[in-house]
Amino acid sequence: MKRITFITLMMLSAVHLYAQHFMAGLNVAPIVTDVQGTDTRDFDNDFVKLGYSFGLFVNRQMDEKNIIQMEINLVQKGAEQLPDSNNNGYFKFRLNYVEVPILLRHHIRFNANNTFYNNFEWELGISGGYLYNYSYTGGNGYNLTFPQGSMNTIDVSVLGGVNYLISPSFYFGVRYSNSLIPVLKHNAIPPQSLNSYSLDFNNGNNLVWAFSLKYIIAGKQDGK
Repeated sequence: MKRITFITLMMLSAVHLYAQHFMAGLNVAPIVTDVQGTDTRDFDNDFVKLGYSFGLFVNRQMDEKNIIQMEINLVQKGAEQLPDSNNNGYFKFRLNYVEVPILLRHHIRFNANNTFYNNFEWELGISGGYLYNYSYTGGNGYNLTFPQGSMNTIDVSVLGGVNYLISPSFYFGVRYSNSLIPVLKHNAIPPQSLNSYSLDFNNGNNLVWAFSLKYIIAGKQDGK
């Protein structure tokens, strides 16, 4: 709790510092996550682990269509496998990160069915994260363990998404992120799992779908 309080205070200080020249706001997102290689039952990514992301962001309008944005988020990722009909095979893997994404938001305009749309964006970026703690709960019949030294504490992820602008200060976004550095080292994943996933380059990686609401709370656009 003390660590989370310290990180939150640092995030608030960052907003106060940058809001004079940047737009600053709050971000909250329920997320669904997985770690490829942890499903030892049918070797797929089910995204049944629910998590969260919340934090602060600052951005700056670069031109009419482009915005550069930086965020500081507390994120709980991980993986989960539901028990089978015999109540075997259950596990839940919780990974708690502090992350700093940097991304480009690009405003788009288009016509569809004779209707003009002016409130969508796409976004692309990269994120750096630090795994500050984790927990694991396993049930009967699950054969994957996480010994000391089996995880990387540094996370680098690529991300992309689409935003819908509800108002000038409020928007909804759907974002996918995929880590480039595996959180779970390959020597901690059973060989049958490593060899059974179709996209084996993703083994051990964090996979995240986020559904976010963002609200501008401070700042102004330079020159606008």
